[in-house]
Amino acid sequence: MIPDFRLLAPQVKLIYFLADLFCGMIKAFAYHWVMVTRAARSNFVAFSFRCLFSSCSAEVAVKVIDRTKFDAKTRRLLSQELANMERLNHPNIIQLFEFHEVPQRWHLIMEYAPAGELHSLLKRNGRLEDRLARNLTIQIVSALRHMHANGVVHRDLKAENILFVSSGFVKVGDFGFSKFVSPNDALTTFCGSPPYAAPELFVADSYIGPAVDLWALGVLIYYMSVGHLPFRGDSIAKIKRLILDGHVDYPAFLPNNCRDLIRGLLTESVDARYTISQVQRSSWLKDADWTEHTRESQSLPDQIDDQTARAILARWWQIDDWELDRSLADGPRKCLTGIYRILRSQGRKYVNCENPAFSFKSKSSKKGRERKKDNYHHVKVNLSTVTLDENGQQKLKRIGIKRTEEVTTVDLREKNPVKGKIDKEGETTSRTCALL
Repeated sequence: MIPDFRLLAPQVKLIYFLADLFCGMIKAFAYHWVMVTRAARSNFVAFSFRCLFSSCSAEVAVKVIDRTKFDAKTRRLLSQELANMERLNHPNIIQLFEFHEVPQRWHLIMEYAPAGELHSLLKRNGRLEDRLARNLTIQIVSALRHMHANGVVHRDLKAENILFVSSGFVKVGDFGFSKFVSPNDALTTFCGSPPYAAPELFVADSYIGPAVDLWALGVLIYYMSVGHLPFRGDSIAKIKRLILDGHVDYPAFLPNNCRDLIRGLLTESVDARYTISQVQRSSWLKDADWTEHTRESQSLPDQIDDQTARAILARWWQIDDWELDRSLADGPRKCLTGIYRILRSQGRKYVNCENPAFSFKSKSSKKGRERKKDNYHHVKVNLSTVTLDENGQQKLKRIGIKRTEEVTTVDLREKNPVKGKIDKEGETTSRTCALL
C-alpha cells in the first residue's frame, strides 16, 4: 500500500525522495534512457516523454505515472491498460514495450509516433481529402476489429488518440479507459470525451462497449471528412443536448456513400447501429483489402522478424533462445522483453550493425554525440604486436597503459585473438574494437 505522500513527516519524505532518486538512477543506468522532449500531460498520467533507448538508439514514448496520487480507481485503470495492451498485436495499435516501477512512479515504455496527432492535423489544415480520410478510416476500423475480436473495448476513441507514425499511417493509442469484456457484457462506467459519447452513456444505466466505440468512430469519420465535430458546444450540457437530439448537418460536398456510413454509425438505437462487419461492407469502404491490415501480413519498413531479432541479440549480448523465451513469458516487466520488442519494431537499421552503440546518435548536443563516439565494446589489445604512431602513443600514455604490458586482443564477432594497427584515434583499424 502506498501512503498519502502529503501526510508523511519531512524526514520520511526525504527517505522516499532519496529512495526514488536512487532507484531512478539504477534504472537510468540499466536502461540508458535519454530524454529528448516532454510531450504531454493526460488523465492520471503525470507526463509523457519522448526518449532515446540508447541500448538500441531507438525512440520510444514513456508515460511517467505518479503513484503517490493514485486511488483505487486509477490503479484499476492502469492495470486494465497494461493487460489490454498485452492482449493486442496489430500494426495500427500502439505497442507496449516495457513496464517498470520505482517507489513513487510507474513507467510505460511504448511505441513513439513521431508525426503527431490526427486532432492537431485537423485543427491546422481542416478537413481531409476523401481519399486520405478513407485510408485512415480503413486503418482505424482494422484496429477496432482486432480490439473487439480480442474482447477489448477502447471507450476513448477520438482524434487526439489517433497517432501518425508517418504520413498516411496511423496507430490507435491511449488505452487508459479500455476494458476487457465478454460478448454483450453491460458496462456502467461513463468515460471518454463528451463530443464522442454515444447517447446511451447519458441516459442508460448500462451500455454495450463495442457499440460505444462504433458511435465514436462515426464522430471521427465526420470530423475527418467535414473538418469539425458533429456535436459542438461550449458546455457538456449543450453537447449532451445535441447528442440526444440526434440532428447532424451533412454538408453538400460530403460523398453520399460516406454520409450513409456516418448515418449508420450515428444511430441512436444500439440495435440499429452499424456493426464492425457492416462498416467493412459499406460502399465507402467496399474496395478495401482488409487482409493487408494485420500484423502478420503488413511489414513496416523498420520491422524485422523474430529470427532476425534473436540473431541480433545473440550477436550483441550473447542472449540465447532459452533466456529470451523465459523473459518473454514474464511479459513487459522484464528489460529483455522491452529490448526484443523494440528490435522487432525498429530493428531494420541494426541488421548489419556489430553493436547497437555504433549507431547511437544523441539528439541532445554535439558534445553528447562526441561522447558516444567511443562507446564501443572495449577490449584489451596486445600492445607488443601493434604499430603505434605518435598520436596513438600519446593516447596510451593519457589512459595509463604501458606499451610493454602483456594483454590480449579479442575479435567481437569471432572471439579469437587478432592483431591490428592502432590509428590516431587509438582504435584498431582491422576490427571494431577500442582500447580498454
